[in-house]
Amino acid sequence: MSSENSIFKGMGTKLFSQTILLLSIFLVQSVYAEAWVPTSKASRKETSFTMDYGGVSNDNDYFLHLSPNLSYNLNEEFGLSLSLPLNLLMLDNEPKLETSRTGQLREYDYNEAADYFRVINYIWYGQYEREAPGKLTYSLYVGDIRDGRIGHGTIVNQYYNNVRFDVYNAGVLADFNSDYVGVQFFSNSLYSRDVNAARVYIKPLALGRLIYRLYNYITVEWEEEDEDDYEYIGMMQSRGNVVDEAGRKSVIEEVDPLKRKRRRPIPRQVSKYSKMEIEENDAWYNRLTIGTTRSFDSNKPYDLQYSQTGIPTRQENRDLPIVAENGKVNIEGYDIEYRLLNMKYWEFTPYMDVNRIRELENSGGTHYGFMARFGDKDINVVFKPELRRMSSNYIPMYFDSFYEVERFHGNLTSTDPMIPKFRDAEGKPTSGGISGYFHTLLLNYYGYSLEASFEKYEGERNSRIFLASYIPLGSNLTLSFFYTKKGFDGTGEAFKLDDASLGAAELSLPIGPIQLRLQNLRRWTYTDGDPGFKSFDEQRILMSSSFAL
Repeated sequence: MSSENSIFKGMGTKLFSQTILLLSIFLVQSVYAEAWVPTSKASRKETSFTMDYGGVSNDNDYFLHLSPNLSYNLNEEFGLSLSLPLNLLMLDNEPKLETSRTGQLREYDYNEAADYFRVINYIWYGQYEREAPGKLTYSLYVGDIRDGRIGHGTIVNQYYNNVRFDVYNAGVLADFNSDYVGVQFFSNSLYSRDVNAARVYIKPLALGRLIYRLYNYITVEWEEEDEDDYEYIGMMQSRGNVVDEAGRKSVIEEVDPLKRKRRRPIPRQVSKYSKMEIEENDAWYNRLTIGTTRSFDSNKPYDLQYSQTGIPTRQENRDLPIVAENGKVNIEGYDIEYRLLNMKYWEFTPYMDVNRIRELENSGGTHYGFMARFGDKDINVVFKPELRRMSSNYIPMYFDSFYEVERFHGNLTSTDPMIPKFRDAEGKPTSGGISGYFHTLLLNYYGYSLEASFEKYEGERNSRIFLASYIPLGSNLTLSFFYTKKGFDGTGEAFKLDDASLGAAELSLPIGPIQLRLQNLRRWTYTDGDPGFKSFDEQRILMSSSFAL
């Protein structure tokens, strides 16, 4: 990492520097900043009003950070979090801003239309990917997305839509699930709507059974039917659970009360990859799923406009380079899975995905894997190994944590003029194949959680690592972080910090009625005169005062 990107350069006070240094040592160099809480968990905050205030060191300048926040949670079914983050300049060091005055807003925080979506942390309804036999489930999430994914995550996975300081995206995750069909939808931004993906799936065995039962119901003579044979048809009952005009229970229930006694299903916590909520009702015909995914960048950069010095030209009133030529990139895929086991303490689901990038010649890949869960809702382990076989110019997880930058700057560690990701992929061989793997492990122990994944392919610079954890250290003391890096060789380079490293960490501890939060964030910006996107770290010492509503 270059000296101008050093974590500690520009620290104005000894106390600030020592505090961050101690935190860095404590985290064993995993200090990449802002609390890592997956999107689904982050949206479950209690109803409260919170005020964050403190100091921020950003690119050798110092700011006063103020952020009022209102969070609302209605019975774990609906919630929102709105805030107004303000960074007010206190000390402007070299290089000086063109117009610099104490108290002014940081120049790139609110300089384009998309930035005003910063007021939306999230708005949510329901829980993404929740499946419950016999029920219709649906969800909607709008806001900051930390781990956006579609299906098995072979095309869209670990998508982080706000990896830049200078642009804010309010993305969308939504789905609809039933015993027969379902839909998942993802968009990186309500404003730009550049990256979108949708997956539609069917459960053919359940659909076939429904059609067969409907056919029998229609063709059988009413007089010949046995009252005890009336069962559920789809999600509706044909008879036996109807209340008459007097408000009585069904005739069957009045004659034999034991008929209506059922074993109460034990709900299981819905978690990433393990989506089925009630295992007792998970019939064999409900376990086969076939899906198709369509994802695209509707405005993919192909060529940029460069100055005579080889530096990309910046768009007026936008923190982006001028795109000289653009187009559309489409990645489509088909997937199949069957849940072989779904028990209280065991779950096993093998799957296969076949994908291709339509705009690249002979670009395709096949993914083979399974999801295995061991344990109950409080203590469990989820293991998801995946083998991959692909063409040399195929890119798995094309839309990932780095895509918001890579769509303009495909090779983040290259010193050459920046080239968009699609154009970089277009230069790869169209013949030959490579193989590799992507393995994921999740550990949950009551309030503690850890996620780790590692990716490796044949060839140079084809490795990726991801680590994330949320660790309560006491009644209010918490440590959370994530770290990810791609495009390196060998495990020895996995934790070598460079421009292809991304992460976040926070140590939060109570001091009386105030919560002290120590943070460090690494993200990118794009400003005038830079040859590409610039990564650097922002340190924060914040205090939070919260009032329950």
